[in-house]
Amino acid sequence: MQGDLYEHESLVKAIKQVDVVISTVGHVQLGDQVKIIAAIKEAGNVKRFFPSEFGTDVDRNHAVEPAKSAFAVKSQIRRAVEAEGIPYTYVACNYFAGYFLPTLVQSGATAPPRDKVIILGDGNPKGN
Repeated sequence: MQGDLYEHESLVKAIKQVDVVISTVGHVQLGDQVKIIAAIKEAGNVKRFFPSEFGTDVDRNHAVEPAKSAFAVKSQIRRAVEAEGIPYTYVACNYFAGYFLPTLVQSGATAPPRDKVIILGDGNPKGN
């Protein structure tokens, strides 16, 4: 089923035809999942919602900026789903280290840095 994220009625119409909604919106649209939540609530028939998560469990991390702000949006969506009483499953497939490893987590870098590396946080994280 397809619905337009930015056309409420088309989204409700599509959601009324399914039991499960799996959101796969990209990073830029994570906050727009409130539109899906509203449509699910209006449709009233969804048995399970899987919001777009991809990555680490935002409720069990202690991120520093810029990740902290990015994770805040995911956390807000989780709280919105829970507040509406929609049955949900959060799928945290863990962090994709290969995404940041080639640039040593340097924001905006397209290759490994050669002159300096900026360490996020205070440089003394504790690991488990």
